Amino acid sequence: MTFQYNFYSVFLLVFWIHTAIYAGLFFRKFVVQQQKAALWMGWFLILVNLYTAPWMLGFAGWYDNQPYRTILFYVPFQHLFWIGPVIYFYLVTLLNPRFLYKNVISFIFFQVIYTF
Repeated sequence: MTFQYNFYSVFLLVFWIHTAIYAGLFFRKFVVQQQKAALWMGWFLILVNLYTAPWMLGFAGWYDNQPYRTILFYVPFQHLFWIGPVIYFYLVTLLNPRFLYKNVISFIFFQVIYTF
């Protein structure tokens, strides 16, 4: 892998790594304490990382090299339709820990339809 480090790529890389670490910590908190809100916050942070990954990798010079350019163009990094329901379920499970996931199936169904 060839990276061309500059101010923009390093600046995004620092925040990207911190967000990935916090997502891992939230997933660990879900496993240890069984808090559903921690699981949803972890997924939100993963979606934020996927959203910022093309900019970070683009500033690092991946758009200049052929095998990496194909990855950046054809892998769907921006899952914007998933951010709203993830924030919704995070807030609902944070405010009501006994929340039952009756509506998750309809959210997943419509998100899959709108994504593809």
